[in-house]
Amino acid sequence: MKSKVKTKPSKVVRDFFQELFAGVAKVNPAAVDRHMTSDVEMTVIGTTSPELLQVMTWAGKHVGRGAVKTFFTDLLGRNIEVLDFVIEEIIEQHESAALFGTLKVRARETAKTIESEYALRIKIRNDKIARYHLFENSYHIATAFRVAGAWEVETAEEGRRTVPALTRD
Repeated sequence: MKSKVKTKPSKVVRDFFQELFAGVAKVNPAAVDRHMTSDVEMTVIGTTSPELLQVMTWAGKHVGRGAVKTFFTDLLGRNIEVLDFVIEEIIEQHESAALFGTLKVRARETAKTIESEYALRIKIRNDKIARYHLFENSYHIATAFRVAGAWEVETAEEGRRTVPALTRD
């Protein structure tokens, strides 16, 4: 059975992010209660990479409002400061919406700032967000936490080589 959608998904999503990032630097977890279903499923990146999960501990699946609030305040919030979150385009169909935009974040411990594009798939049920799946450039975001080290890589074109960490101020 399909859920009734009284409010357009684009309005639900815009209202959610406007309230969530009202103070930008610190999220408003009350927005989760107002704009998400009690059984909301939130997936960030959707990775199963053990290496990436060690760097970006907030990646993965979060189910229920409590888990989503913990994500925004404790997991993500302690590590990243959202400086800007721009929605450039929303495509909607029935109870679904796809968002495309840019975000600017700063890693709290390293003070490194990155800008990246994102895509977000949203499903609405009873005028609230029921599914939230964020796709972002996880490698680029992970570089904001890098303080040292190099990669040893091997490609068909160049063989084995060392890629040093780029330093950014």
